Amino acid sequence: VGSALRNNPFAPTVPCHRVIASNYFVGGFFGEWGASRCSAKIHMLTNEGVELTSDGYLAKKNVI
Repeated sequence: VGSALRNNPFAPTVPCHRVIASNYFVGGFFGEWGASRCSAKIHMLTNEGVELTSDGYLAKKNVI
């Protein structure tokens, strides 16, 4: 999904940092999957009030 959003010539309605994996993991960021990108994404999401577990999963699955 992140790669599709990155390559989309039109502005996305949902910013890519708000897209999470189907298993509720924070997933990748900027089309990449890795610890350095995930930490930036986790920081942005928590600043927006999204609660995540310590291992990077969405804490409240009913908010989707």
